Amino acid sequence: MIAIVVLEISCHIVLALESKPEPKDERDALAECKAYRNDYFQLASGAFTVIAWVIVANLAPDAASTRIAITNFITVHLL
Repeated sequence: MIAIVVLEISCHIVLALESKPEPKDERDALAECKAYRNDYFQLASGAFTVIAWVIVANLAPDAASTRIAITNFITVHLL
């Protein structure tokens, strides 16, 4: 088992050293820009969701101890 793992690692190292990266063309750059746009949109949406959750949870008319416990629990999981 150990010999197979060592053999696989050495083969992958040799293949990685022999391969040359392909040059990027305009389609790759466009796909990368769209991926970054989608990632940043998702990150911003998540941040605003957490901020909105904290504001709404603090405005809710619950008992103080329950509100703090639930707010902290859900806020940590949203983050």
